[in-house]
Amino acid sequence: MPAKVALLVAVGQFDDPGLTQLRAPATDAAALAGLLGDPDVGGYEVTVLQDPTIDRLNRALEAFYRDRRRDDVLLVYFSCHGVKDEGGNLYLSAKDTRLDLLRSTALAATWLHSLIDDSLSRSKLLLLDCCFSGAFSRGKLQRSPALSTVDVKERFQGTGTVVLTASNETEYAFEDAEVRAARPTSSYFTRALIEGLETGAADENRDGWVSIDELYNFVFDKVRERNPNQHPTGDINVQGTLRIAKVPSLAGRKTSELNLSRVTEYQQLVLHASDEVYSLAFSHDSQTLAAGSKDVALLWRLDADGRPAEPIHLEHDSTFLYAITFGAEPYELLTAGEDTVVRVWNWQDGSLIQSLEHHSDAVYSIALSPEGTYVATGGYDKQVALWDPASWGYIDSRGFEARVSSIAFSADGKLLAIGTHDDAIVIWNLESNEVRPLGTHDSSVEAVAFSHRGHLLASAGLDKRVCLWDCDNFSRLWRLPGHEYLVKSVTFAADDKVVASASWDKTVRLWDVARPRLPRVISEESAKRAGRVWHEDWIWAVAVSNDGRILATGGSDQRVILWSNVFPQPAPGGLERA
Repeated sequence: MPAKVALLVAVGQFDDPGLTQLRAPATDAAALAGLLGDPDVGGYEVTVLQDPTIDRLNRALEAFYRDRRRDDVLLVYFSCHGVKDEGGNLYLSAKDTRLDLLRSTALAATWLHSLIDDSLSRSKLLLLDCCFSGAFSRGKLQRSPALSTVDVKERFQGTGTVVLTASNETEYAFEDAEVRAARPTSSYFTRALIEGLETGAADENRDGWVSIDELYNFVFDKVRERNPNQHPTGDINVQGTLRIAKVPSLAGRKTSELNLSRVTEYQQLVLHASDEVYSLAFSHDSQTLAAGSKDVALLWRLDADGRPAEPIHLEHDSTFLYAITFGAEPYELLTAGEDTVVRVWNWQDGSLIQSLEHHSDAVYSIALSPEGTYVATGGYDKQVALWDPASWGYIDSRGFEARVSSIAFSADGKLLAIGTHDDAIVIWNLESNEVRPLGTHDSSVEAVAFSHRGHLLASAGLDKRVCLWDCDNFSRLWRLPGHEYLVKSVTFAADDKVVASASWDKTVRLWDVARPRLPRVISEESAKRAGRVWHEDWIWAVAVSNDGRILATGGSDQRVILWSNVFPQPAPGGLERA
């Protein structure tokens, strides 16, 4: 059987100070590897080389092209610096490349050409997202004005070979420059590649496949749309149609309505005021549900069957309560919102214990570490603050480049995940005090949530996608579309086998962590067909009780709805990547 193999080379860290450190390569390669390696999309056997030395890079490339068959499909992708010598010869950089010793420390294009040309395969793809030393132009990091005279297509012409480059003669390839090094980003060229494959938008003739011609056309249009000064090029020298990937929508990325006849709806709770429900939280013993709205926090005690008593009201003064969580003590509740103040309540007697004042803009997220060691708060002032729950004293804070929308502690309390409005997720390691980028969405991150065990992280945002991350290896496990509008909240089920997401599209989706391609959906339409009540407007929040019995949702229709028996049985087998 013919092989489909891909080698993705991502070099963003360089020893030579003359080569600018790049944020995009690691993120780009990880995202592209997920798509190409998905058996229902690319079906490639994928190897990623992250920041290789020149010796490791040369060996990997020679081994990759050696002993191939005519029908094998070979794909090589580079995201790195490209440089040229005085004679105009093109070199691709490795981690230990020295600008004064290019011939011995960088990958010569002529040598790569010889490997490609000598391979027996009739389907060889080379994708070059090459950047040069970091100059800035119009607020964007340029990828190599120094190579504007080098025609990459001429370097890599040959029968059965396809070359796509980030720009005309590789003169400029841009990546976002307004974000600091703490945040990974994506280049225009690779972002377009990923979008075309992931959404299927590159499938021009709607036959369920993305061909190399269709992919080039899509990438060219998308890059030019984002930056008219950049001109991707394509040199396609293969016989017939070369299919790169299946369209995801035809590859099992579907949804399934949850059978609501099997779901027990406990009760529809309507708030006393005509205001939206922005936030929800269950108490640690699962016996109390709290909701944040405008000017008020409401709490319901739940009986043994999960049925609520009359609500307790904690009145606030003219503020929207975007964040709510229970404290370390059984009677403590923390609320925060538009007025920037974090309040600590004794919810049993309604008294205010403490007001925490540090933030200068709206506070959108509060998190309590599992051991009760820290409380973290994050807001639109681009700050994350740490507090001591024993004394409610201020401990520390970190500033970021954009508004902080969501924060979450890992199960062991060692990691704090932070989602921001510059599309990024970063991890603050509280033991080492190191802040490290995890990855990005295509737009602002609105929600992050850790699993109850281990270091799995779910995220969602304005790009309408839900992602699952492995924070031990700093890798993305899957990233899937489905929602039709902003996803405002995510949470894990008590057993960590399902991620629930709530969206302004008025749906909740339940993603099987191990097999996420067929999420279960609760929608207004499916609820009506089953004779159930559902939300008629945006859903802001979703929460699951710690005992796993109840799923609660709250939204702009002033409703809080409780359900039981919602979660589907997980599929057998191990965790898959999507």
